[in-house]
Amino acid sequence: MTPNLKNEIVLTEKERDVLRNIYMEYTAAEIAEKMGISPRTVEAIKDRLMDRFSTKNTAGLVFFAVKNDLID
Repeated sequence: MTPNLKNEIVLTEKERDVLRNIYMEYTAAEIAEKMGISPRTVEAIKDRLMDRFSTKNTAGLVFFAVKNDLID
């Protein structure tokens, strides 16, 4: 079952930053540069979030994040 209430979903600051930057349409390389991490780490965080929220692609991940007020 996919969580759908904000209080059920806890994100780390790094997960929230990656999600926010994906929402802002930055590439993995751009996000990595801004956050001081590798592009592969950005992709790993994104993949982990997609798996955790049962989304199939980046658009689904962004939709889930917006729907559940996970990004500001």
